[in-house]
Amino acid sequence: MEKIVLFLFLNVFSSLADVWCFFLISRVRSKKRQILFLCIANIFLGLLLSIGNIGVIFTNILETLLFVLYLRKNNTLEILFGSIILVCTLDLLVDIVSDMITQVMSFTLIGQLSLRFLLILMMIVAIKLGNGKIYNYLANQNNKIFVGILAYTYVSTVSISIIYIQSKSFTPLTLFFSLYILIQTIFAIFIYHEMTMVQEKLLNKKDQEKLKQQQHQLEEYASYLEKSEDDLRAFRHDYKNILNSLKVSAQEGNVQEVIQKLDKYTETNLNSKALLKYKDLNHIYVKSIKETVK
Repeated sequence: MEKIVLFLFLNVFSSLADVWCFFLISRVRSKKRQILFLCIANIFLGLLLSIGNIGVIFTNILETLLFVLYLRKNNTLEILFGSIILVCTLDLLVDIVSDMITQVMSFTLIGQLSLRFLLILMMIVAIKLGNGKIYNYLANQNNKIFVGILAYTYVSTVSISIIYIQSKSFTPLTLFFSLYILIQTIFAIFIYHEMTMVQEKLLNKKDQEKLKQQQHQLEEYASYLEKSEDDLRAFRHDYKNILNSLKVSAQEGNVQEVIQKLDKYTETNLNSKALLKYKDLNHIYVKSIKETVK
């Protein structure tokens, strides 16, 4: 009875851990009823574990389909699929490592369950520490490549599980195949990480060059506005002088002189070429530059 209780507890704990890890990695926003449904459904799927190692594979496959199909609406498929297959891959690895250690150490059933519980805790801690980096890989522009690596790792892990089920033990061939796939996966992830780092450096360099170019253009425009301000002040000064001159001439009754001065000033300062340098000054939106023309 005690063993059955421990088995059921481990099944519930593992199922809830999978749900928690999935939402931690994917950062999918879901309603409480959706999370509750996934928890209950995952617990029932965990009952397939009771039929042996083949049940582990079926559980993982059904779990992947459940999460992707149930949450596919309004969510990115790459993030959903990548998150759940990562969790399922870690589940399979927990089972494989647990069985390997059990065969070597000859644990009792309670010892096996305790070991599996410890490995699940290690999986939770690992995901907790690395979920931010994993999410960035799943959400960036190269996410399809990363999801492809995860899918390859998942299929390879399932293959190892099938080989183990057929041989009923970890033969040298199984161990070699496992190490070969593990090394391949680590190498692929390393290459992907280096590729993303190079892309980030190139983007940062491109952004810096663009920022320098914009700053240079802004400085040129500021110099142009400062010169325009000087011209505008001279225009205001000349305008004030001509008004005073016209006022004096008008008071003296010299109408012809007033007309001549107006014609001369209009021809010199109010033609289209003279006013062209003040074009679009009312469309300045940079506050620091706008102050220079007030």
